[in-house]
Amino acid sequence: ASTHLEVLELLYQPEAAGEFHR
Repeated sequence: ASTHLEVLELLYQPEAAGEFHR
């Protein structure tokens, strides 16, 4: 989550963000 957009995704859907980290 280096970009602000990814950060927002983390806040809105932590589960979905987990998939991005993978």
